[in-house]
Amino acid sequence: MFWRISFWIYTSVSFILLVCAILRAFWYHVYFYRALNYFLVSKFSLLTLGNFVASLALCVGKGLQLLLLGSLRSREVEMLTYRTKETILETFLAMSIFREEFGVGFLVLFAVLLFFKIFHWIAKDRVDFVEETPNQTWQQRVRLSCLLFLLTVCDVSFLIYSIQKVALNGSSFFVLFAFEFGILLIAQLFAAVKYTLVSIDISHGGQWEPRTVWMFWSEIVSDLLQLCAYMSFFTYIHMVYALPLHIVRDMYVTIRRLQKHYTEYLRYKQVMATMNERFPDATWDEINRVDKTCIICREEMHHAKKLSCGHLFHPKCLLSWLKRQVLWNFIVWLPNSTLHNLVVLSYL
Repeated sequence: MFWRISFWIYTSVSFILLVCAILRAFWYHVYFYRALNYFLVSKFSLLTLGNFVASLALCVGKGLQLLLLGSLRSREVEMLTYRTKETILETFLAMSIFREEFGVGFLVLFAVLLFFKIFHWIAKDRVDFVEETPNQTWQQRVRLSCLLFLLTVCDVSFLIYSIQKVALNGSSFFVLFAFEFGILLIAQLFAAVKYTLVSIDISHGGQWEPRTVWMFWSEIVSDLLQLCAYMSFFTYIHMVYALPLHIVRDMYVTIRRLQKHYTEYLRYKQVMATMNERFPDATWDEINRVDKTCIICREEMHHAKKLSCGHLFHPKCLLSWLKRQVLWNFIVWLPNSTLHNLVVLSYL
């Protein structure tokens, strides 16, 4: 509530200051063109105009948020504030590279970039929220789909525009914005793929087996594309301008994610390779001695894998459960009795 009041106060004050700046220009110069010229050269007038444009952008952003996202959760607002501070700091570092080309055009493009980054962050968090809480209404799904589509179109448009500027005018700050919108496009495509996979899984009642594998490989492809973009931009800027320190942290984070995916893949292969040894096939007599219902799929078992504790599961059900878990760090070393408890608890 306090944030909403502050927002409308800021917008109203920005409008009043702009009106005062316009009246001030006409106070000193009666004729329109002289007043306009005075307005455009006055630092106070330009400052109030820029502030009013920023307030308009906030109004547009607020309208799009209410139309396509509804109210933001407290966690989304918190992460939004944190990421905005990080982006502004990184942009100040980038400005040191393009300080000779710094001007109104750079500030306008930076404002546009920050505007779209904010919606990319919210869209990503909202896709993660849908994955955690699948009981969304069809209206919410349609709105999120429209947002993802609009962001993809905008990313492609600004990327093409920046590349054309670089092709026509040579090296300039448009290289930075082409890189930034390229990174946004990669992240946006991954969010769209993830949302598609989550939607398919929801339509299958949360039991769509290929989802985990597709999600895993889409994350790897996304990180590889981002790393290629970082390396290309780093090399180009270092050769033409200076060392781009503002992307070193992002490069490191991307490399660490790829290393983590590689470790997860090795552990996954280890689990799959030892599955027949750790979970031997149950005999028909062992199946008849226990309840034939698989605790995972609730269907009758004609073929089963046996844990050392004596409990039985469908082979595909046990394999599917292993694939779905984000527990590769320690699941390899768990005893079968503990593993059984985890399986049962996750399907209660």
